[in-house]
Amino acid sequence: MLHNPLTLHASPRTPTVIELLAAERLMPQLREALQYTLAIVAARLPALLPLHAHADEVWALCCLALESHCLRSADGSFAEGFYGVRRARVQSDGRARRLTDWQRRVSLLA
Repeated sequence: MLHNPLTLHASPRTPTVIELLAAERLMPQLREALQYTLAIVAARLPALLPLHAHADEVWALCCLALESHCLRSADGSFAEGFYGVRRARVQSDGRARRLTDWQRRVSLLA
């Protein structure tokens, strides 16, 4: 039986290196997909051309709405939820706890 060296000693709660790298690359890929979609929609519906002209602002609003929803509901970013990676604060006794409201707000800025 073949073993993946990246996941050989990982516990079920520990994300693999591949999951972490994929989670980091997800949001830039979604941004490119949104820009492409806005370009196609603007080409077909000229009334929506201002959306394409302000693609960065549209992306920022979409990210803010998506990330704030995911942080409230799952204590993690969209990419972390998509790949099953969870954020948790670890207490001195080693147990994981849910994030506080302050930690959720700070996570939106990171």
